[in-house]
Amino acid sequence: VMILISGTSKANALHMAIEEGINHMWTVSALQNHP
Repeated sequence: VMILISGTSKANALHMAIEEGINHMWTVSALQNHP
């Protein structure tokens, strides 16, 4: 799985998807369950 995020305005989305826990507000964070 590859997540491509471009632009500085999306830095928060990347942070929430990778660094924080799984959250229903950031659906991309569900990829943390992927093996």
